[in-house]
Amino acid sequence: MVYQKSYSGMLEISGDQRALNLRQRQVLIMIDGKRTQDDLEKHLNHLDVAKIVADLEQLGYIHDPESVSTKPGPSAVVHMTKTDASPVTPTQPAQASIDTQKVSGLKEILLDSSKEYLGIMGQNITQKIEAAQSVEQLKGCISLWHMAIRESKMGKPVAGILMEQVQQFLQA
Repeated sequence: MVYQKSYSGMLEISGDQRALNLRQRQVLIMIDGKRTQDDLEKHLNHLDVAKIVADLEQLGYIHDPESVSTKPGPSAVVHMTKTDASPVTPTQPAQASIDTQKVSGLKEILLDSSKEYLGIMGQNITQKIEAAQSVEQLKGCISLWHMAIRESKMGKPVAGILMEQVQQFLQA
């Protein structure tokens, strides 16, 4: 089965408030409306993907696109895409808010995975990530972080998945 992120799922990925744990976020980020649950299980073989997907669906972060009501009303799922446009002209503070959310979200992915897969050996990388104040500064940390994750014993199997999550977050 193929799942898509709901509006709540998109807010979870891009917002400041986090309700999901790291493993749930990993699965949520990988859900793109194209990958099947089997694909997710192949990429995330260390996780109980079926349980996490069921939990995400029950919590309203994802949905089966074929079961979504097309009639307007409270049960309809709202989709958020890059092409959605606000009738209000974007202002500088709105852009700053988006950048702040992106920095916060990227830092969370990088710091959580550094803590989990690098431990004390990633202290230098962690300090650089924490000191970053912009997306551009974080981009400077990403290659160092990814190389360290790839070289670590625990991180090697998930390095590609984590990098894909970072890239998807940067494109959001």
